[in-house]
Amino acid sequence: MFFDCSGPRCNLDYYRTEIDWVNWVRLPEAADVHVIITSLGTGSGGREFRFDYIGYGASEGYQSAVRYQSLPTDTEREQLDGFAHALGVGLASFAASAGFRDIVSLVSVAPRDVTGERVVARSEVEDRWDLWVFRINGSGEFDGESTRKRVQSSGSFSVSRVTPTWKVRTNIRTSYNRLNVELDDGDFSDTRIDWNFNQTAVYALADHWSTGMQLQSARTTRFNQRVRVELSPVIEYSFFPYEEATRRSLTASYRIGAAYREYFETTTYGEDQETRAEHSFELDFSQRQDWGDAGVTLQGSQFLHDTDLYNISLRGDIDYRVVRGFSINARGSIRRVEDQIYLSGKGVTDEEALLALRLRATTYDYNLRLGFSFQFGSIFNNVVNNRFRGIQGFN
Repeated sequence: MFFDCSGPRCNLDYYRTEIDWVNWVRLPEAADVHVIITSLGTGSGGREFRFDYIGYGASEGYQSAVRYQSLPTDTEREQLDGFAHALGVGLASFAASAGFRDIVSLVSVAPRDVTGERVVARSEVEDRWDLWVFRINGSGEFDGESTRKRVQSSGSFSVSRVTPTWKVRTNIRTSYNRLNVELDDGDFSDTRIDWNFNQTAVYALADHWSTGMQLQSARTTRFNQRVRVELSPVIEYSFFPYEEATRRSLTASYRIGAAYREYFETTTYGEDQETRAEHSFELDFSQRQDWGDAGVTLQGSQFLHDTDLYNISLRGDIDYRVVRGFSINARGSIRRVEDQIYLSGKGVTDEEALLALRLRATTYDYNLRLGFSFQFGSIFNNVVNNRFRGIQGFN
């Protein structure tokens, strides 16, 4: 079996220990079955994992899928156990189909011993919370040395409700950051308090169409915005069924609305506050196949009062297996920036520029990363050795 997992709960050592009746190979070409694992968040705060089983060699043409949902209150061990159980069920089904019957047996559990909690459909129970989920988060961080001190804290509150027809979410975040640095020509001190409020409501119009409304309000020191309030309706079209989103997705969305901004400092355009209408679009494609995964996103936005003020970006990534044991990967983005109406007319100090505390004027930005991977040797990786766990083998 070739284990192809990217994201949360991809703990290979744990699953190799729990499922010791298969050979775990490190190359898909050497496998009888290739298992691709993808996941999405559920409305309650858990995750739904999908296991796609693709047969190779004598079992070419075999395809099957298993789904597993973790609960938002599950511990990490409970999630790992549920993941391993679902993975094993799919492998057992493949083994029975492919002729490996002698390695799989079923053991029933007496009804009195069944105490596990499961995810149920809304139609099965009366939910006193009516599918509403609430979450509160908070954190604090302190670090420094003799010439530098930093204090950072943040908190958030969110409430959401997800049904097959509606998706509603409200999120409030706040952060506090203080930095003190001793320099040769004096001390540098910076304190900032930022917050963000986001309200989103999405409605399923049809199999491939969705619409929604988004209300945002924020205070962002780095963008010179004391207050920003924006209301925008959005419409989205999915070229593939939404149910296939973990394996392949191609969506196009369009947004239009107005935003009010009040600035800390007068902008380069001489504004202390303003209300401007703008629109934006996004075309997003991603897929995950047995040869690897790839994605590309094209985004653009434009102010309606002055069409020369726009922003357009293209970013993508690919991880592709070229031949047996050899794969290449690339990540990159490029963006044209012509819409920085919020920049301070006073400019940015050298300290703020070096520490990236405020944005400076630019007409573009970009990044690119290229890499490759080549492996050879034994194709098996069944052995798990937990001694000196900081020293790992090839997983």
